[in-house]
Amino acid sequence: MVRRIGATSLAFLAAFSLVNLASAARPPRPAAKKPASGVKVSSEADPNALIAVATPALAQAAAEFKTQTKALVVAESGNGAPAYAAQDLGKVVASAEAAVQKALSEPELAPLRDRSALAFRRARAALGSGGGPVAKDTADSALSALGQFLDRLATLGSKEPATVDLCVVSKPDPGSRASFRPVSDPAAVKVLTTDFPITLVRGLYSYSAAPPEGSKGKPIQCGWENAGGAGAAAAPCLDLFDDPKAGLVCDFAHGTCQRGAASCS
Repeated sequence: MVRRIGATSLAFLAAFSLVNLASAARPPRPAAKKPASGVKVSSEADPNALIAVATPALAQAAAEFKTQTKALVVAESGNGAPAYAAQDLGKVVASAEAAVQKALSEPELAPLRDRSALAFRRARAALGSGGGPVAKDTADSALSALGQFLDRLATLGSKEPATVDLCVVSKPDPGSRASFRPVSDPAAVKVLTTDFPITLVRGLYSYSAAPPEGSKGKPIQCGWENAGGAGAAAAPCLDLFDDPKAGLVCDFAHGTCQRGAASCS
């Protein structure tokens, strides 16, 4: 009886140790960065640390995409020109997209995940949806653009940060309220009072801006009411992936917000 109790205890201790080791092997969620004055945000992990964790998977996705595109079999189209089978192209694109979306699954990376989805939609649009052979030149151009995006995505966190400090200013008067949220996540809202910078993850956003109290200006919105829908994703209002340096200038006299030079305090 004593031996049986001792064996059970040892088994329990071994299982407990394995659970602890498994928990220790999982990287803890990074702490959030302190937001700038004038910015209201909910608690979240540091996106730059999250992208660092995702980098190996993103690099592997980019490498496998290159390998699969090189392995595509060239056939002839109806007019005798070199072409690829649409089914083969679809498999290559779908495989890469699934890997990228999985790597960017953390909620804080939603804007970057949305931007990646846009890159894949553009690639599919360029490849066409007819189902027949796709001209090699056309396919090579679309795949090359997508490959460049994947390569850049894999270098975020090492060659350039995953976040940007967007300077938001309002005209003709300062002190307006601006709100930003990812296209696919209407609940993840960040609010600031202009003219302060706001730290955002690179990617796609919808936004809404209200003029200062007492102003005659009208509220400005872009993609705000249909955020999370296909229309908002297809026509992004604010893309912070390709051009992270320009500010956002909201002119309430004309009812528009445009990227451009801006200076924040």
